[in-house]
Amino acid sequence: MPEQRHHRGSRGDLAYPKRRCPQCGRKLPLTAQYWHHSRSNPGGFAGWCKSCRSEYGRAAYRRNKDRRTTAQSAHSKVRWDSQKRRWTAEEERVLRDEYPATSTADLAAKLRRSQGAVRIRAHELGLHKIRPGTTRPDVWLGAKEIARAYRLGRSQGALARQYGTTAQTIRAILVGEGCSIRGQSHFSRRRRLRIRGELYVQCTKCKRWKPRTHEFFKTEDHSPDGLSAQCRACQRGVERRWIADHPQQHEERRRQNLEYHRRVRRGLWAARWRLAADELLMKEDEGDGQNEGADRTEAVPG
Repeated sequence: MPEQRHHRGSRGDLAYPKRRCPQCGRKLPLTAQYWHHSRSNPGGFAGWCKSCRSEYGRAAYRRNKDRRTTAQSAHSKVRWDSQKRRWTAEEERVLRDEYPATSTADLAAKLRRSQGAVRIRAHELGLHKIRPGTTRPDVWLGAKEIARAYRLGRSQGALARQYGTTAQTIRAILVGEGCSIRGQSHFSRRRRLRIRGELYVQCTKCKRWKPRTHEFFKTEDHSPDGLSAQCRACQRGVERRWIADHPQQHEERRRQNLEYHRRVRRGLWAARWRLAADELLMKEDEGDGQNEGADRTEAVPG
């Protein structure tokens, strides 16, 4: 029987199914010799054969050569400008003063540097652009101080009067700094007082004025300042009433807590026992070594 011949194949290709390439129209065995692997296709192989994909890649490389060269040269220029040319103290001072309120293009022309170099250095110095279109750039430059004062209890109106601007501007600054606006919750509508520099607030339950400290208010993650709206005494009263109304649930919760802490104590006891046992073994080994040394000393003739 005459031997069968196959174009660019071998006798082992007869055992594999064939598939037609939609680009060149050839039927080729479905193996890694003719097709690239692809996880996105159900069959595990790419849609085009290796020859067609290679030809397409070479054509795309030739087609985008000019664009790629331009991008690489621009990127190299920015890196050279930002790394090779050292920034002087005067240039950094100008950058700190003018970057928040001046366009990057004008500042780059003034400093005779590229825009990319200006952005990189500003990022390294922690500088940010202020809100575009503002008429008070000096207020936006103090955004961090405004946010810090707001978190300590100052109201938006007080901050607006202090900086000589509107409450809408202060609110926009606080939102940009990630502050939780207290005007959107019941907690913010409570009255506040400052007595000898200490902040006092009114409990939402008993309406009593108390210092805004951890001594009188519990911690709460969702609160703007991290403290709850009700004082500790009111919360203890709510807990006592719930225990009186739900004795079975309270007993189940108490049992679960006891079991949890019992397991924790058992783990601690086991860890302490292992540590004590290890120390005892180490001491015994050291004592044995010293005894052996003493015996050898005594065995040596004088």
